[in-house]
Amino acid sequence: MGFDLSGINAKNDQGEYFRNNCWWWRRLWAFVCEHTPGVTQDDYQHGSSNDGYAIKGKKHWNMILFVKSALENKEKYEKWIKASDSKDYPFSWENVEEFYGFLVNNDGFRIH
Repeated sequence: MGFDLSGINAKNDQGEYFRNNCWWWRRLWAFVCEHTPGVTQDDYQHGSSNDGYAIKGKKHWNMILFVKSALENKEKYEKWIKASDSKDYPFSWENVEEFYGFLVNNDGFRIH
């Protein structure tokens, strides 16, 4: 099982589609949701299923701002990464970078 994200109003190919298997997605999604202002527990829960939930508008913009900041200040998040370390749910900055490339090239996304 995986999580397929389809971009809303994609600006290019990079903004059309992002995919993670369930193992990679859970940790990425937790990281982004926990640190992005305005993202709720309800958003987190819907993003952990494949129901077509949409993230757009201010929440999408806040995700872009958070992910950009996180990539520029990785050391600030090392404590979170170590505290949430899991052999079952991997984390990599490369995955965060790919997600950022997807985010900045659309106006929001749906999670399938």
